[in-house]
Amino acid sequence: MSSVKSRQLFLITRDWALAADDYQWILQERVGGAWRDRRFVRSKTAISRCFRRDQVRPTRAAQQALDALPETWSEWVWLEYEKRRSAARGTPVAPQRRIVSPARYQRDYCTEDYTSL
Repeated sequence: MSSVKSRQLFLITRDWALAADDYQWILQERVGGAWRDRRFVRSKTAISRCFRRDQVRPTRAAQQALDALPETWSEWVWLEYEKRRSAARGTPVAPQRRIVSPARYQRDYCTEDYTSL
């Protein structure tokens, strides 16, 4: 059993949300008041495909947030890594698109506030 915890990033609809863990984005569905992990994806294309399959229509605000995501989860991890590194240094984030390993990101920048909901 994995001990990796996800954190919710934003609501897509009242009953769907986008979350992330150390390996992928996760589409979560609210079932009986609790959030359940339903789809595990690493690209925006896969997110769109899951929306079509599950007939999910994002709100306007959610669609804007989705549009702002990079194309892949790996790019998103790198940008999150850079934001945290820059915040620690007090410098602005340079818009680079390098990939960092999830293990390095977790080791250097994942604190309990990242892994717990």
